[in-house]
Amino acid sequence: MADTTIVFFGIRMEVSAGYVEALETRSHPALVNARHGGLERYWGSFGSAPGERYLQFIGKCLAKIGVEKSGEVQVTAEQIVQVAAEVKTRLVKAGFSCEPCLYIQLEPDF
Repeated sequence: MADTTIVFFGIRMEVSAGYVEALETRSHPALVNARHGGLERYWGSFGSAPGERYLQFIGKCLAKIGVEKSGEVQVTAEQIVQVAAEVKTRLVKAGFSCEPCLYIQLEPDF
């Protein structure tokens, strides 16, 4: 896998290494709640050893940009407003209280 940049609207949570297996088996409580709420999920290692940093995103993935992915993305203001409203409603229904944001996060390939 080559470096990838994730463009995601929703919430982002750090995950300790002890919970990686729960993410891999899709049994992590946040992922279960997100799935039941109709939200998209993405998680991965966003750092290198020994300082690995596991992050999970819950909401709506707008794009994955990189050499092995799309080279660009275009999102209109109308689409952003629509996604923001939909994600915020679904997050609340799924039991999340965090304010959603637009995240543009590099996922390096080490």
